[in-house]
Amino acid sequence: MRVFKLLVFLVIILVATGMARAEGSQIDSTQAADDHAGHDTPAADDHSGLAGHDEDTHASATHAHDALRPDGHAPIGVMGEHLHHAGKWMLSYRFMQMDMDGMRDGTEDMSSQDIFDEGYAVAPTGMRMQMHMFGGMYAPTDWVTLMVMANYTRKYMDHLTKEGTPPRQKMGETFRREIDGWGDLVVGGLLRAFHNGGHRGHFNLGISVPTGSIDHKDPEQLAYPMQTSSGTWDPKLGFTYTGMSSRFSWGGQAIGTLRLGTNKADFAYGDIFDSSAWSAWRVLRWASVSARARYEHVGAIEGVDTRFMPGMSPPMEPENHGGDFVEGGLGINMVVQGGALKGHRLAIEFLTPLYQDLNGPQLKRDYSLVVGWQKSL
Repeated sequence: MRVFKLLVFLVIILVATGMARAEGSQIDSTQAADDHAGHDTPAADDHSGLAGHDEDTHASATHAHDALRPDGHAPIGVMGEHLHHAGKWMLSYRFMQMDMDGMRDGTEDMSSQDIFDEGYAVAPTGMRMQMHMFGGMYAPTDWVTLMVMANYTRKYMDHLTKEGTPPRQKMGETFRREIDGWGDLVVGGLLRAFHNGGHRGHFNLGISVPTGSIDHKDPEQLAYPMQTSSGTWDPKLGFTYTGMSSRFSWGGQAIGTLRLGTNKADFAYGDIFDSSAWSAWRVLRWASVSARARYEHVGAIEGVDTRFMPGMSPPMEPENHGGDFVEGGLGINMVVQGGALKGHRLAIEFLTPLYQDLNGPQLKRDYSLVVGWQKSL
């Protein structure tokens, strides 16, 4: 299976590169023709809007993308959804908080007593993850944009112990485990597949580098969800489509994360398939509102980290991870139209679960909040 995943990844890279090079050749030919005809090619952000003008004063037939259109970018929780013109940079910062509250197995909620009745001595009651994400993008050509993202993560998990068990005697009725540290570094590129007026598509190709840790302790080895790394080199591949009219924009993205092997502790987190569809409405010259639907499939863990004591708590069991998630989100994008801060973007998005089918007893998602800043240079 790992060899098959690697072959698929290599084939997609070859196909994406070929299509992007063909698209790049077409762009170069068009630019050469424009230069010969004496026309100028605007150097704006590849994914923006109407140069800051209202629809009544400016609406092109192709609804040209412009750096000052608020809905020229997807909701802030979607990443890698736009390219840039050659020579352009973009810096970004995102803060994400995800809360989990209560246990669930499949689609059924569980109480702590249900967990104890299954033979566990410790039941998680809640978890919070806070992530600071620092991103950079650079476009060496019009048809390729390179990107990198690092993150610093803080997590804590609250627990309840079963009466009359060693954990109750050692740690009390309730206790918290907490960690923080750098997560895995993601590097990659966006390769344009097509550009037809207000419709655009590109391939997302990248790899997650295991710069985080799977050895976090507090004081003993912490459960799988409390680590900040997969411990493996994980290819990421997907496709993104965006469209735009005079006042609306929309798009879709599907990205898979593949685990090609096990880490030094002889386990591998499950593969991930993450997809989103969104639409945005430019309500003001400087602001837009968006709605997004997200589906995510997370596979169960393969292998076992033998540093855990079997049967102690559900998060320490590899089969109690992953599942299918459907979420709905609402967001706001804003962009400064003039002055010293012209072009600075601020955005916020709130997501809540609509459906969760979990692999075994585990904490269920409560909500996610993403706040971000972006600036093209």
